[in-house]
Amino acid sequence: RCGNISYATPSHVEALIRATGITRDEVCNAMGILDSPIEWLVNKTGYICVWTKGYMLPRIKEITEEQVETLLKLIENKLVSNPNCSTIQATIILNRLQKFGLKRILYNTYQSVSGSGLAGIKELENTINGNLESYYPYNISKTCIPQVDVFVDNGYTKEEMKMCNETRKILHLPELKISATCIRVPVSYSHGVSVTVELENDFTISQIKEELSECDSIAVVDDIKNNVYPVSTIANKTDKVYVGRIRKDLSNNKTLLFYCVADNLYRGAASNAVLIALKIIENYG
Repeated sequence: RCGNISYATPSHVEALIRATGITRDEVCNAMGILDSPIEWLVNKTGYICVWTKGYMLPRIKEITEEQVETLLKLIENKLVSNPNCSTIQATIILNRLQKFGLKRILYNTYQSVSGSGLAGIKELENTINGNLESYYPYNISKTCIPQVDVFVDNGYTKEEMKMCNETRKILHLPELKISATCIRVPVSYSHGVSVTVELENDFTISQIKEELSECDSIAVVDDIKNNVYPVSTIANKTDKVYVGRIRKDLSNNKTLLFYCVADNLYRGAASNAVLIALKIIENYG
């Protein structure tokens, strides 16, 4: 069985009791005293859990849908972590580029207000209609805001650190050099990510496009002569990751630049969790 569990309410406890046969005392005790009650539940039942908060625990494997088949060969504790939306769309592409050797990554994200949930969507609508900002620190209808989530001690935000940590974990490259700047933009749906990636090996743009085109989850949209490139509106209500503006860095022949967009509600965390669960069910039966 597959679940997507990040927190527990009394109704969740009752559901776990009915589904697993574990006693009420066992469930409540685990949720009250353990750092990771979900890990306890998985170990107790043998179920597979797709967990949206697991990136916080270094021993839990973090994957995108495309990595499920590889994961099933390695999985030990049957607990997998689902990344957040911006990381998902970037790493689906970066995973295809590992054959060229990943040396260094720079992220700049342009994240829609729906990434903040209903509060973000309402804030954009309200400020467009002339009301004062109440959720974001500035009027999101008139500016981009270079802050997603709260700041931490090193001057980065939690979202930026999450992207760095999640990417290393998903790609199984714990020493990979990564930095990120995450920006909230006045767009309702779909995130954009500008990626600069330094590679170990030589490459041509045609090689990169061919490699990305072989992935069912990726759509290469890159016809600059006709102004065709990824924009938020083409990603809305789809599960594809759209990539374009694929080019070499003018200052480093082994560095690649590209821009990708994806619907954060479809291809984003929730959709990816469902796709992972379906893949697991398909393989485990």
